[in-house]
Amino acid sequence: MFRIDLSHFAESEWREACLSSEPEMMFKAPGSDEFLPEWVMYFERLDLPIPEGEPGD
Repeated sequence: MFRIDLSHFAESEWREACLSSEPEMMFKAPGSDEFLPEWVMYFERLDLPIPEGEPGD
């Protein structure tokens, strides 16, 4: 019987897809269009805009 193990191939494809895309930063509550108050205060203290949707690591 001839058998091909594709598990390594599938894992490497999945890993490459995950590592090639940068996660986006999110500072809003799930299902809301408003920023969480803690993040608003944090970025106000830093005098920086909230980097919603920016690439993150």
